[in-house]
Amino acid sequence: DQIRLADTWPADAPLPGNTAENPAHDTIWIFDFKQTPGYRVRVVGIEPESDLKGASVSVVPEGPEFWRYVESGQYIPAPNGSLLQTRPVASNLRITEQQVVQGDTVFTELSATFDVSGPAGETIVLSDLDRNSELEQVAATRTRTATWRIPQAGVYPITVRPYSPEGN
Repeated sequence: DQIRLADTWPADAPLPGNTAENPAHDTIWIFDFKQTPGYRVRVVGIEPESDLKGASVSVVPEGPEFWRYVESGQYIPAPNGSLLQTRPVASNLRITEQQVVQGDTVFTELSATFDVSGPAGETIVLSDLDRNSELEQVAATRTRTATWRIPQAGVYPITVRPYSPEGN
């Protein structure tokens, strides 16, 4: 297979495949929307267009987490370094239970504490208090904690959904 370049190859860059020490199949290309530091990728496929005026280049990421996995078998995902606005994500959910005495009655409250990454406005807490297999809103908060009553002892599914300041 051959690739025809639209312009001359830059003089200060070695042409991949030009020497045995610089094989084309082992070339690392740097690509990213940010100018620096770029994202390391390995070219795994090149498909020229029918008119040979362009090509589709397939690449796979080759970050440090890839090599850590190759060398040790341990895969740790890379942090999201995107500069794009992303939806907030809740994590580290912790639930505590407390008995509240009110007059001559006692009721049980659950409190959720959680972390949120990304820009967050309101956070909705959902649970299935009536055990009909549908989550209903039990609390809303703009902080990182929420408290609500439960009708009786039991196991309740809990979902925390943070929304961006725009409501997304």
